[in-house]
Amino acid sequence: MANFTKEPPQVTNSAIIGKSIGNANNNPINYTKGMSAIITGRTGQYNLTNIRAYNYPAGSILIQTCRFCDDLDLYTNVGTEIFVKQWTLSQINGKMLFMIGMKRDVIYDIDGSLSNAFDGGSRPSGTIVQSYNHIKNYEQSTCPGATIADNWDNTLMCNSSVTVRRVMFTNLVDLRLFKMQWIKVKTLNNIN
Repeated sequence: MANFTKEPPQVTNSAIIGKSIGNANNNPINYTKGMSAIITGRTGQYNLTNIRAYNYPAGSILIQTCRFCDDLDLYTNVGTEIFVKQWTLSQINGKMLFMIGMKRDVIYDIDGSLSNAFDGGSRPSGTIVQSYNHIKNYEQSTCPGATIADNWDNTLMCNSSVTVRRVMFTNLVDLRLFKMQWIKVKTLNNIN
């Protein structure tokens, strides 16, 4: 539940098994309720390297982001940045991703190891973000949706030609000017 750590939490060189053959529950609905391989905290960065996930049945979720972000008492205005690489997935039949709360999280697939599961494609790297209109409408060829959108919480995966970053505004001059206002976003073709 911490909002700050000096070093990003990490999971490295791990096998995560959702359901073992010898320990299968007779009631698959209760067995998978709340089952997730990875649940990130509310803010900050997370490094998930060399993860092998096995046997996540229907009703389970492989990755959940932003723990407690749906709790108004624990509200945060930011999200998480998740860096994944060297993932191997085997028999994953549940949802792949669920972003809790405002869905402001960014998942950086450093080596493209989630690409095949996302849309059957192959990328050297990719960035998974919520299907925001400014990305979905202007980056259709470089940021496609998942083959099964609901399994990936209606996200997009941008290839390495698109840079996506979280942005935070602080010290606004007059808060009343920004309260309850939609943010307007524009693609920059040249940073200069």
